Amino acid sequence: MKANKQINYADYIRVIAMFFILLCHIVQENSNVYIQMSAQIFNIGVPMFFILSGFLFGISTKNITKWKEWYKKE
Repeated sequence: MKANKQINYADYIRVIAMFFILLCHIVQENSNVYIQMSAQIFNIGVPMFFILSGFLFGISTKNITKWKEWYKKE
């Protein structure tokens, strides 16, 4: 049950990261230079996805004992 709550929190973080990435792309289309510069603030969504992917990959439930199996895991 506890691992299930972690996945729920990961889903919330994914939605927030997606929202930031969408905002980043939307504000880049604006003609105002200052609004375009705010896209760099919303670009935080990309590192959030990378960190979250590594986290979820690391907490997988499979027990892997050999490094070759680690690269093959699904």
